[in-house]
Amino acid sequence: MSPSSGERAVTAIFAEVPHDVVVQGTNKMPHRNAGELIPSGISSLLRELVVLATNVAKALGVEVRQDLNDLGMKMIAKSVNSRRLLERSQLVCQDIMDMRISITPPYADATVVYWNNLLFEPRVIEFVKEDLSGMFLLRKVVSSLNLCPRHRDLCHNAFCGAFKLEKVLYLPCSWKTNLQQVFVYQSQ
Repeated sequence: MSPSSGERAVTAIFAEVPHDVVVQGTNKMPHRNAGELIPSGISSLLRELVVLATNVAKALGVEVRQDLNDLGMKMIAKSVNSRRLLERSQLVCQDIMDMRISITPPYADATVVYWNNLLFEPRVIEFVKEDLSGMFLLRKVVSSLNLCPRHRDLCHNAFCGAFKLEKVLYLPCSWKTNLQQVFVYQSQ
């Protein structure tokens, strides 16, 4: 996938996500880990980035909230490409903290990870960063957050030992007026 088509696909994913999908409760605050899998963006992500646009064997998605996972599955079912999407994707509703993606097939075999982690708790971000650092086949990590905001040349962060920041994209999204930063990391 060329950088420009990848950027367009990520833009399409972010542009579809309505604010009310990632918030819950009477206070309308985001769920602590909303974004492990963006429900309204699932079909775009799988269709444009992975399943229909590439020769990838399997696209994997993880969502902690059952309502968001169900919404994503409904959107895939409505797609004209639903059969192909379902054949080449695996979506699970589970807390990422209960998984060890670095040692659990098929997650451990991933070569590209798209991680919308804006609303994750810091302990969850650190847990996943450590897990990503142990994924030896992983070549690219696309993150909604800068995973080492205090990076320096002699950084002791395990993630920085495994990945380097390749570029920062500024993409539109539906839940805020400003462009959203997206950080693309390359394995070292």
